[in-house]
Amino acid sequence: MDRRRTPRERRRVAAGSVGAIVSIVLLIGTSPAAADSTWPVPSPRPPVPRTFTPPHLGTPSATPHTGTAQPTPRTATPGNSSTPRRPRLTPSTAPGVTTLPSTQPSAPVPTPPPSSSEPSGAPTITITPTSEPTGDGTVSVLALDSDTGQPVRGAALYVTDRNGRRTIVTPTSITVPAGEVTITASDAPGGYRYEGSLFRSGLVEPGKISSFTFQLRRKPVGGGSINAVARNRVTGAPLRGAAFTVETCTGDFMDTVFTGADGIAPLTGLPAGCYSVTETGTPTGFVDEADTRRTTVANGRTATVTVYDLPTHYRVVRDPTHRVPVRSIPTGRGE
Repeated sequence: MDRRRTPRERRRVAAGSVGAIVSIVLLIGTSPAAADSTWPVPSPRPPVPRTFTPPHLGTPSATPHTGTAQPTPRTATPGNSSTPRRPRLTPSTAPGVTTLPSTQPSAPVPTPPPSSSEPSGAPTITITPTSEPTGDGTVSVLALDSDTGQPVRGAALYVTDRNGRRTIVTPTSITVPAGEVTITASDAPGGYRYEGSLFRSGLVEPGKISSFTFQLRRKPVGGGSINAVARNRVTGAPLRGAAFTVETCTGDFMDTVFTGADGIAPLTGLPAGCYSVTETGTPTGFVDEADTRRTTVANGRTATVTVYDLPTHYRVVRDPTHRVPVRSIPTGRGE
């Protein structure tokens, strides 16, 4: 700066320099190159509201011997009393916080000495096995007429006990060993047939009498008859003790009869008509056919129905040398 100029001249020169600078700035702002410039112009952002959160007051204090942090009481802050505060987590639930161990040593708990009255080992369980009753009892068996209620003599039955099976005839009383006893009807006296169940069972106690009763009904007079026959399928010999139940073809029960030594069980006094005969019991060691046979009864006539029972332990021996070869098979084409 020229010190020889006066203060007025200096101000004039400074004003001229400022005007020149302003002119240059205006020319640059209005030039086409400046208008076509792609320089990004930042868009104005909306003002972000800011809230002031007061700092938490109080510091956690540790309780003695447990190390659990508990918050100290907080004072209400003016203007923020309605804002709920989240509860502070204790070290037992806060992640990354370890509970401090207690500094007081734990005293050992004394173990009481075992009492002399208590058993030292496992309890012993004593099981007393049940045994069958010993001694003998008495079995009394009666057969009664279902119409008159009077005893009927001559009814044959089987008694089965621990000693085996034996035959009795009514009326009778026998001595049997104490225990389970089964009585089965066998043959009815002439002119009678068994009615109802043909089996009885019960427990005989030592020194006591056990009574069993069977019902008999008189057979009708006249009509026809049926002979039910049971034979050994292998030998053809007659079988004793096979039971047959006779019913009408419409399902009306008539009677149950048993075969004798000749293998025949007769049933007389049947009205003429259609009847079905079924083997319902077999002698010991045999298997019944379990088939129902039908027959027609006429007045004054006897119909015969025969079944063949197979021995239980019978084995069929097959001999391939005596097979009959098949010479031709019918094809249905006339060949």
